[in-house]
Amino acid sequence: MARMTFVIAAGVALGTSVVITRLGVAEVGPLPLVALRLTVACLAYAALWLIRRIRLPRGRRTWIDIAVVGLTQVVPLLLFTTALQFISSGVLTVFISLVPLLTYLLAARLLRQERLGTLGRLGLAVGFGGVLLLLATGTTGLAAGSGDLRGHFLALGGSVLAAFSTVYARRRLREIEAVVVTGGQFLAAWAIAAPLSLAFGEFHLAQFTWRGWLAIGYGGLVGSFFAFLLMFEMIRRYGATPSVLPAYVMPLVSSLFGALLLGEVITPELIASAAVILCGVFMAGRSERASRESGAIPQARRSSEVA
Repeated sequence: MARMTFVIAAGVALGTSVVITRLGVAEVGPLPLVALRLTVACLAYAALWLIRRIRLPRGRRTWIDIAVVGLTQVVPLLLFTTALQFISSGVLTVFISLVPLLTYLLAARLLRQERLGTLGRLGLAVGFGGVLLLLATGTTGLAAGSGDLRGHFLALGGSVLAAFSTVYARRRLREIEAVVVTGGQFLAAWAIAAPLSLAFGEFHLAQFTWRGWLAIGYGGLVGSFFAFLLMFEMIRRYGATPSVLPAYVMPLVSSLFGALLLGEVITPELIASAAVILCGVFMAGRSERASRESGAIPQARRSSEVA
């Protein structure tokens, strides 16, 4: 029961964050919204580091790796935020739920000691079949209609980069405390997004309404800080495997809240695609879990999965 409470809370935090982001993106713009959201998240992590007196790594190589992870995080966040101009919150979170599946695939390719069995390969095929179904139907989840695939490809590209970032962190930063890696990658992402926003983002803080400020504050505190703390605590208590479970909750939460707050449309095509993708994620996850239990993935690597 306690584990499911963490799973549901993290899924609700992430799913509602996507909905609130879509509420404000039209007003603030993707690049300024990402930069300001990262500012809020960085301040929250800095406060946590001070309160918990967390010792930060000193090695130059470690901070270079954190910077690489930050770069591969700011681009997906920008792609996801931009995608919300073309697709609904529900459709976007269906693509985001692909990240564990893509992580399994990239880990099997790039980390020699991680392999997917027959069930894992079947899960990949099923999951990508769900993506093809979503693309073929062209559903956007918006009342304005369907057929515009720009949001779909932005979301898919963001999911691929997010998975690569996870695998890179798993390989290079597995010995660093997860809250340090995550806070550090958000700091590095902010160092990239803030100058770009000042250079290319045309915005005026005084013109933001409550929608814009809500998207900035909620996205930073809930989507980028609180949700990750929940997952850190869940992994500390129950291990790495449950950390993928919020991916099953996000599409449901964002679809329902998006429909209630933003008038988004829950179509049969969206439901079918989400079901197929999540089935593939489940199958691949079972395959990876079986590999762990059989000892195919070393214990030293297991603790790194939060990154």
